Amino acid sequence: MGIVAFNWTEGNNNQLTLLMNRDNWENRVISGASWSRNGQILSGRCKANNGTWFGITKRGRVAFLVNTSLLLDRVKANSGSELYPVHFLEGNMSPDQFANELRLHEKQSNERHVYSLIVADMTSSSMVHILKPLDTKSDVIIETVPFGVHTLSSYEGLDSTESSRDLRLRGLFSQMIVDLGNIEKSQMEGIAGRFMYDAAGGRDAVFLQTRDDHPSGNLGSQRFGTTSTTALVVKRTKEVMLFERYMEENGAWTKNHFAFNIHTREPLAWSDADGLSCKRCGVVWFGHKEGRVVFLFNSHEHSTIDPNLLPSFLKCEKTPRRFVEDFTQEEVEKFGPNLKLLVADDILLRGKFEAICNQHEELPPIQNLVEYLLRDTPFYFIPISDGGRGTVRIFGIDIEANRQQALFYERHLNDKGEWEG
Repeated sequence: MGIVAFNWTEGNNNQLTLLMNRDNWENRVISGASWSRNGQILSGRCKANNGTWFGITKRGRVAFLVNTSLLLDRVKANSGSELYPVHFLEGNMSPDQFANELRLHEKQSNERHVYSLIVADMTSSSMVHILKPLDTKSDVIIETVPFGVHTLSSYEGLDSTESSRDLRLRGLFSQMIVDLGNIEKSQMEGIAGRFMYDAAGGRDAVFLQTRDDHPSGNLGSQRFGTTSTTALVVKRTKEVMLFERYMEENGAWTKNHFAFNIHTREPLAWSDADGLSCKRCGVVWFGHKEGRVVFLFNSHEHSTIDPNLLPSFLKCEKTPRRFVEDFTQEEVEKFGPNLKLLVADDILLRGKFEAICNQHEELPPIQNLVEYLLRDTPFYFIPISDGGRGTVRIFGIDIEANRQQALFYERHLNDKGEWEG
């Protein structure tokens, strides 16, 4: 089980503010939040199935889950709804895509789960609630989470108006949000402890502390209650602060503090496997290797592009036009929404480029061309408001016949708002 309160905002300094309590039987062993082996995913884990109830990545992907399996102690190795947050955090699907894939999985597997799962992408400001309300049916309800204050609980789902526990938490959390300004790391523990440790109210308390017979019938009387409290703040600047307090097997409480920045853009890098390439959210959007060049245009987020698309071009023998023509637009859409494979030139940019060629006996260096053409309107966009879309990278490549080396120039906007390259 568990309960969550969070504030999901469009224009506030804090993009996401979240408080979460996880509840389980004392025989269920959990580990505190830690980084994954590749240093990309921060989450706690349930040792029985290696699943998680909450996690966030350096790419800005967030997932948190509450379910009834913990109340009934239906936790099996390598199965269960606690694996769903892990799959989302490790993957590249958008929240909508993941929700639809999960709906299909539930229909095919018919697993007896009841859960509420939130999956979100901070870089694209998208958040989706996935609800499976009945263990006897495979039906899954998907809804986009609107901006505002919300609660989430196992049986009641999103924004219950009947559960006294949910209503109590919502009232306390809404009051706290009004008082919060620019949150600092030192405040995180105080935010978590303001009312998430409150055991007043018995079974309706935000912090559960009960003792009952274990549902298995052979483990006797056990503590069932809160074993982990998480406080998360994601700022509009992509700064992330997380505080966690969790219960060890011996009943002692351990505290963890974390702070990091969400990575939105990465510089170019060379590898023998991919050639010269840039990866954003683990997905190559531009590649050059052994004279083969590919460009992708995605009108939304590059994180929705299937990572298998570019390698399939770089490794094949087809001409660019043949590679594109072999895909129907329906097939192209499978790699990412509104994705287009282009072999045509932009008429205006081509005209400006030809004008430069006519003015010079020799073509200027690629650096000069990129700075002159792409740092000016109409190709260069400055966002008109905070969070607005703007140019974040400019690049050009010069491949000359009979010259083994290709010349490449690139500059990108880093997470501090500075141009580098």
